[in-house]
Amino acid sequence: MLTLRQDTRIAPRLSMWLNLLRGLAALAVLMFHAFTLVFTTSAVESTGVLFGVVCAALRFAAKWGHEAVIIFFVLSGYLVGGPFLIRVLQDKMVLAEYLIARVSRMFVVLIPALLLTAILDGSSLAWLNGHSVIDARASFFPDRENLWSFLRLREAVCNAAFLQMLWCKQYGSNLSLWSISNEGLYYFAWFGLVVGIRQRIFLAIPTIVALIVVCSLARTQISEYTAVSYLVYFLVWTSGALLFCLDKPSLRLLALASALSTCFWLYLRRQELWLASDLMLGCAFVCVLKVLEVRDVAYVADFGFAQATSEISFSLYATHLPVAVFVLSLLGQIHPVSPSWRSLASFLVVIASCLAVSAVFWWAFESRTPSVRTMIRNSLSGLYVKPASKNR
Repeated sequence: MLTLRQDTRIAPRLSMWLNLLRGLAALAVLMFHAFTLVFTTSAVESTGVLFGVVCAALRFAAKWGHEAVIIFFVLSGYLVGGPFLIRVLQDKMVLAEYLIARVSRMFVVLIPALLLTAILDGSSLAWLNGHSVIDARASFFPDRENLWSFLRLREAVCNAAFLQMLWCKQYGSNLSLWSISNEGLYYFAWFGLVVGIRQRIFLAIPTIVALIVVCSLARTQISEYTAVSYLVYFLVWTSGALLFCLDKPSLRLLALASALSTCFWLYLRRQELWLASDLMLGCAFVCVLKVLEVRDVAYVADFGFAQATSEISFSLYATHLPVAVFVLSLLGQIHPVSPSWRSLASFLVVIASCLAVSAVFWWAFESRTPSVRTMIRNSLSGLYVKPASKNR
């Protein structure tokens, strides 16, 4: 019999696994984009067996960028949606706290990331080879012949409102912002659904209708995204939230569900049915997460790798593409090149630059999230404090 868990605490071992998975997912996205921007798909230059092995390893590591984003969706639902649902059902959640936490978490990174994108893209376009770098990668940057048009205030406001891919393109060269649109909308949709169901559907139905209407009315020429895309990824996100809420489900059932989902994922991926395969990947991954939780699987010490990469994962995701374009403009690498030891050096420079900038970005902005959250909370609470009477 399935029962709901009574607390929302994350066991220390599971917390380390979650940190590792989040960090690896961010690195996978970085590797995928850097490899695509630096290298062509042409054959490896004749540089010996060693480089052939290195290049094959890089190609394998860099092919999972999209799958890593699906893992991010699952982790987000698992760590945010699930605990929120449990606390609401137990009447332990102050609803304003959820909204404050989500707004501060997203905007403390998103707003500075938009500003950084404007600075780096503007600099590379005005003084370096930004135009040529973008034009030479038309398959990666579709419809960006004039990147200046994607650096307008209108696009920045649209991205800050999580409406990229619906009412505008991603800001500048920062194509990774597509999934932040999903995240932001899912946070608010989940809030409406959970609170609505708790309050006897008064908000649930309008929330579902609003999500479908917003996605359906989006101008289809903006992207290939449709309401179906957003709803499928919302199901992936929700799967993480719902499975978090279960209290120690059967390990056999989890293993079976994971195995079947993995098989379907591999088959659908081969058939290039991407949305269906993404849904299956999400189901398989969340089952693995639950196995790690239920079994309390031991975690081997990694000398701080999981903690460090997890901390900067959001900053890395939100900033790495404009940094990569700027670095390539500085290096003067206009066109993608065939893999060689020299181009591998360019690849490593791009990777190191993105990691370094994200670490500084995390220190300057993301690490301040608790302070910003407290400031917002105090500001809002101050609105309802009545001034003391002068007659007292």
